Amino acid sequence: MRRKVFLACAGGFGVATVLLVAACFLTIGIDDGEWRNISQTGSFSRPAALVWTPWAATDHTLRPFPGFHPGKAQPAFSEVRRGNASSLLFDFTVYEGRSIPGDSSSAVPAIGPDWGAHYHPGWAVGAMALAAIFLVAAFYVRG
Repeated sequence: MRRKVFLACAGGFGVATVLLVAACFLTIGIDDGEWRNISQTGSFSRPAALVWTPWAATDHTLRPFPGFHPGKAQPAFSEVRRGNASSLLFDFTVYEGRSIPGDSSSAVPAIGPDWGAHYHPGWAVGAMALAAIFLVAAFYVRG
């Protein structure tokens, strides 16, 4: 009886592993959805969920968001900030830059290093490890 329970648990965690590994491909859809939203509205889809770093001098690795042009060519950024949002499976990173220090109306979305969704692979690894543990346990238990 315990063997069947262990095999059922191994199978359940095996299915969870497959689903969690497949979820990593959702980053493409998340990035595309955010890209479309910024291009159409000039704003992030969930700005309240973002935790922003303080404004800092630019290191010139950021550039204005290519799909959003608020009427004219954007001058170089004088200061930038990074916004992060976290969820159970993903972290999301965005940037904002402004050309006039202290002027919130000059802030525009920006693209920089690590922009977009980042998957947490630990959940899939954990599910796979539990599936392996239950499978091994099922073979060491009698009937």
